[in-house]
Amino acid sequence: MSTIPPTTGGPSETAWTIDRSAADAAKGPRLQRIRVALFLLEAVAERENVQAYAAVEAEGDVFLATATAKKSAAYSEEDKNYDPDGSFTFATDAVLNSVVIFLDQWLNWKFSKALRFGYYATVTVGKEKNAGRAKQLGLTLPDKPILELLHARDYSDPKLLPCLKALVLSEYEAQYTKGIAAGHLQTLISWGDENWKD
Repeated sequence: MSTIPPTTGGPSETAWTIDRSAADAAKGPRLQRIRVALFLLEAVAERENVQAYAAVEAEGDVFLATATAKKSAAYSEEDKNYDPDGSFTFATDAVLNSVVIFLDQWLNWKFSKALRFGYYATVTVGKEKNAGRAKQLGLTLPDKPILELLHARDYSDPKLLPCLKALVLSEYEAQYTKGIAAGHLQTLISWGDENWKD
């Protein structure tokens, strides 16, 4: 696994990841507030939890940290409220942006197994089409929707990981070529299949 540059705190140092906080500019974070309230109620209902913290627009749209006497865990979720008649694929901009956000979080958390990531949307899962970014990258798409394969942790289709890597790296590079922050593109490029599955 590649070395991760240290997280910096000083304003004179280069930032490694894009500051994505949007609390002051968030438009109607109703869905995030509902989700965070649900997570807090579920955490309080778990008797072994001795601490539970939640926030909107902190590490993600919704962030929950819990601790028991023996372990701690964190959950970061991206929430997307769209027309319920629509659908998302892995190649959808909103999905790829969320994956880039999670990758930055996971790298900043030094690949912690205590951090989990979730994606909540008000739309259904769709099948990728040979159009847009997938077509530009010359990808041969899996037979089933990528999101369904990932949800099932089914990596048996040999087209899945190459498509996933190409789409994510393309989005990551696009976000970090703006020069706002250095990013971790070279680390991601060096990852093997097991890193991507994790």
